[in-house]
Amino acid sequence: MPRYLDTPDQYIVVNGARLHYLDWGGGGRPLLFLSGIGEPASVFKWFAPRFLPRYRPVALTRRGTGKSQVVPGTYQLPQLVDDVRAVVDALHLAPVYAVGHSYGGFEITCLAARFPDRVRGLVYLDALYSQESWALVAEDPVPGPQPPAVPAHALHSFHDYFSYLRASYPFCDKVWSLPIEEAWAVDVEIDQNGQLREIDRGTALSDMMATAAEQPLDFTALQCPLLAFAAFEEHHPNTPPGADAELRAKAEQYHQRRQLAKHATLDALKSQRPGAQVIEIANAPHHLLHTHGDLVFSHMIAFLDSLAEE
Repeated sequence: MPRYLDTPDQYIVVNGARLHYLDWGGGGRPLLFLSGIGEPASVFKWFAPRFLPRYRPVALTRRGTGKSQVVPGTYQLPQLVDDVRAVVDALHLAPVYAVGHSYGGFEITCLAARFPDRVRGLVYLDALYSQESWALVAEDPVPGPQPPAVPAHALHSFHDYFSYLRASYPFCDKVWSLPIEEAWAVDVEIDQNGQLREIDRGTALSDMMATAAEQPLDFTALQCPLLAFAAFEEHHPNTPPGADAELRAKAEQYHQRRQLAKHATLDALKSQRPGAQVIEIANAPHHLLHTHGDLVFSHMIAFLDSLAEE
């Protein structure tokens, strides 16, 4: 069963940025979790502790996100991967099992390609994208929250803020949990008047999005074992309940294109890495570790334990 296990916030300075991370300790093999774009390490608080005590789970918040520092300069993927490598070295995690959700898949792929000696194995949590599938994100007719976009009435209190997110974005309500709530909370701060306001992160998110679209889909350079989960929903996860017929049609057409692109990406992985393990999960959302945690954990622990025995 899932267990929410808090652990103190920790910080480390690498490459000129103060980065936030969570370390649940334990004497097992290091297991590094990287979140989706715009999400902090806290999203793993219900999942990462499952691997104790056989593994040492650590979750990193990338620069420009959550409690990590917003710094001037680049937010290109090579810089983000350099940060991950620096943290792995500073915390003596190598060789590490690297787990990426969503955008984190780009980082673990590049980490393993550039620094193969630092990586023992890779786990993709709905985190495989081709250039085509990632480019489709910008065409979504019903996207998720894109700050700054929260109306003033939703910033009176955290209750109003969370209620607005859950009512406006169906995918949020579907996966809502204490870690998700904490993850959203770090995007706002309390001003001197006691009101909430969205934190200005500059161009961090847009830079990350742009650089990811430039990454070719190539798994041939990866030397370590791979486990990939792919979530497939029947309908667009974010169509508002009151959407008219035209918007619903656009959302479904877009959703089908995304599903086809995801299948094509999985086919490319299987072709380039025949030994890779691929787990397709029907009726699962993108944040599958919050809704299908037992299933994901069972496959992950079997995969990790098999590598530990080698």
